[in-house]
Amino acid sequence: MAPVSTILYGLTLLSFLVGNLWRPQLGSLSVPLIDIALALTSVFIIWQNRFNLKKINYLVLIFIILSGLNLLIQSLPDLSLTPFLYWLRFSLWFMAIFLAPTQVVPPKLIFLGFGGFILIGFFQYFFYPDLRPLTCLNWDPHLYRLVGSLLDPAFTGLCLLLFLILLITQPNLIRFQKFVIVLSYLALALTYSRATFLSLIIFALYYSIHIKKATFFVKTLLLVALTLILLPRPPGEGTKLERTSTIAAKIVNYRQAIGVLTSHPIVGIGYNRIGYFRPQETSASHARWGFDNSFLNIAIGNGLPMLLFFLYLLLNLWKSSTAAFKCLLIAVFSHSFFSNSLIYPQIMAFLLLFKYRK
Repeated sequence: MAPVSTILYGLTLLSFLVGNLWRPQLGSLSVPLIDIALALTSVFIIWQNRFNLKKINYLVLIFIILSGLNLLIQSLPDLSLTPFLYWLRFSLWFMAIFLAPTQVVPPKLIFLGFGGFILIGFFQYFFYPDLRPLTCLNWDPHLYRLVGSLLDPAFTGLCLLLFLILLITQPNLIRFQKFVIVLSYLALALTYSRATFLSLIIFALYYSIHIKKATFFVKTLLLVALTLILLPRPPGEGTKLERTSTIAAKIVNYRQAIGVLTSHPIVGIGYNRIGYFRPQETSASHARWGFDNSFLNIAIGNGLPMLLFFLYLLLNLWKSSTAAFKCLLIAVFSHSFFSNSLIYPQIMAFLLLFKYRK
């Protein structure tokens, strides 16, 4: 019988393949498979390392408790289960990622999981490039962009970038590694996600400094530039890399976020209660519960003092990590300024599965 850890790793990687295409029904709740896998993996890691608590773990626990109490107080008298479930998922993951030792995910699972994730992306791009019919299910009307099973090009792009970084920083990790690197980059390019391209460049800059080879950064920069020139430009706003409509939408999004934050700067509005404060036109969207910046979302949910506490904890996570894991963190942090990436479940799961610490 396979060890519990292998089963949980397999379930988590399977959830990447399933993405948002299917959600198990638990009673009256429709719960994404990734949420179940992430919660179970986090609980397992916490239980396995329950006697290895250090000072930083107690600080993380204090942050979690304060965040939970704030959510409870802010939610009175009309309690809703949804924000508490999101808070629970985040809390389990946040404690687990500090407790987790270096994870050893079997190479075969990595190959099958992310190989399948890439193939699903290509299948969608070539056979179902028009996602406009999914607007009836409150998904964005993407056209001629690789969105994969996540149905979102930005988050799919970041997952592909993290996998690419994993392969670059961990030589001989899986079979056919160079070929898979090429496929990963091609899939990433077809997402047309500018935030992902920018995160790739920022990672390349950091990694070139670490390995003391400026040529790595220069080659990456030239590759991205060549890619942007050669990418096909089928009809649709999303494939126009020079588009300004999304920039305008981001500005509106940030203004709304800052408006909510300035109204509740000290204690926030409670973790993941943003949906109750959004304008009416976003009420049915899957993006209802977060703005396009993870750090703003943490601040809005918990207040500015707690954001500073959160950043202090992330700094400690950074200090305890290897250069390989720092490369993953660099990509996620930079991407999180343009999307709610840091607390997106697949990204949280990726960081937990491939945690490398000193």
